Amino acid sequence: MCIAYRESRYDSQHINVINTDGSKDYGLFQINNRWWCTNSESPQPNQNLCNVSCDQVLNSMDETVKCIKTMYAKSHNTWQPWITYPFCKKMDMTQFTKGCNLN
Repeated sequence: MCIAYRESRYDSQHINVINTDGSKDYGLFQINNRWWCTNSESPQPNQNLCNVSCDQVLNSMDETVKCIKTMYAKSHNTWQPWITYPFCKKMDMTQFTKGCNLN
C-alpha cells in the first residue's frame, strides 16, 4: 500500500514523466517500460520482463498484480525495483489499512 501511494497516489492511470534513461513508468505501481512492460514508446533495448503491454498495466489490475509478482520474484523476493521501498520499509503500515477490517 505504501509503494502504491508514494508512486502514484493510488492513481492506476498515472504515467510518470520521462526518466533520465528515456523510459516511463505506468500505473498504480509505476511499472517501467524499459524493464517490465512494453509499448511503442519503450526505449531499446526493452526487456519486458513481465511479458505485458504498458496499456495492460494501466487498464487491468490482474495484469498489474501478475507483473508485481514477477518483479518481486526477479528481484530475489525483495521490493527493490521501487526507489521508495526503503522509505516504506520503515513506516508503520497501519495508516494505510485503517478502516479495512483486516482482522
